[in-house]
Amino acid sequence: MALSAQILLGVWGPIIASIGNLLTVVLIFVSDVLFGAGMKVVTFWNFTGSVAIVAAFGVLVGDLVTSSRSHR
Repeated sequence: MALSAQILLGVWGPIIASIGNLLTVVLIFVSDVLFGAGMKVVTFWNFTGSVAIVAAFGVLVGDLVTSSRSHR
């Protein structure tokens, strides 16, 4: 795991690598619900954390798209 994280840092840079690592948390949550114990494993905090991660990156993407349009 540590070697793959170092390769990601070298290839993509620290920001994209950390985005990928955080979105992995959301993917694991979704796969636990779909392929694991189902909705029995979902807590308020699991759901809130996943929504917060996705929303934060949504804000970043929205800002990126908006700022790239204004620089044209």
